[in-house]
Amino acid sequence: MSEHKSPPPSARDLEELWPKDPRSIIQLCAHGVEHQGMRVGIFAAEVCQACGQIKIFDGWVGAVATHTGGQGFICLGCLNAEEERLHPGHIGIGSEAFRAIRDRLEQRPDRYCEICRERVPNEPPFQAEHHWLCDSCRALLQEQHPGMTTEQALRYLIRERYLWWTCRSMDDLRAFRVKLEVMRQAMANITREPDSEPV
Repeated sequence: MSEHKSPPPSARDLEELWPKDPRSIIQLCAHGVEHQGMRVGIFAAEVCQACGQIKIFDGWVGAVATHTGGQGFICLGCLNAEEERLHPGHIGIGSEAFRAIRDRLEQRPDRYCEICRERVPNEPPFQAEHHWLCDSCRALLQEQHPGMTTEQALRYLIRERYLWWTCRSMDDLRAFRVKLEVMRQAMANITREPDSEPV
């Protein structure tokens, strides 16, 4: 049986479904596309827990490379600087640099709030998954997103922030939305039953 692959949708194909204003398209993308309950597309702009700056990552490899077990997001800039400190002139980031920053973070009594970037105690009441929030920002987040848990609202915020930072035009937003739809279709084709028609 020959495999039939449907062509990915173009921006023109999806145009009818999209709102016309950038804010609405960003909201659509930030909420993400789902396939069988799994969100498609890994991207965010988060606060680096080493330097306190907002930086971006995307893709599974980007997420894995920049997140420590329980210590939060570490930006590539901090990882590169640590690698240069440990091994001057070396190109690439080794696990030694990652461990060195993680170890320093484990000793630090505070973290940066994901919204205002003020320092907050590294204690459970201030945590939301692998992020930290001050009391004021947590209350504001819950007020602005009443139907979501704090964690859901925070995931939405960091994805929305990524889109505001990386998509400079309506064409960029449309292209990103098409990219998410193509990923959803690819996921559907990977997970489909062997005898069923491809998406």
